[in-house]
Amino acid sequence: MIKARESAGVDTRLSNELEGFDFPMGRHYKYSMTTEQTKEANRYFWIIKGHLIPEGWSDIDIEEISLSYFKRIWGNHEACFREEGFEEAWSKRNVGRGRW
Repeated sequence: MIKARESAGVDTRLSNELEGFDFPMGRHYKYSMTTEQTKEANRYFWIIKGHLIPEGWSDIDIEEISLSYFKRIWGNHEACFREEGFEEAWSKRNVGRGRW
């Protein structure tokens, strides 16, 4: 999984540092994105890659790729033309699901 994320341009340093880290008082780190954040990250991924983020990726990985792709999209006046088909693909993925 890490190799796939690195090949997609994901900076895995944060996920490697935080995934599975035990905080004091016995609290286990669990990062969770909202549905809106996940949708926006998928939109960025769609603009750059042309498909949705694979479902097996953790929220930390999605956040990292979202930040990276946001920088690539910022100021790109042609990005809006690459969004075609995103809403339909997102709707298909979310049919009958709570989070996705």
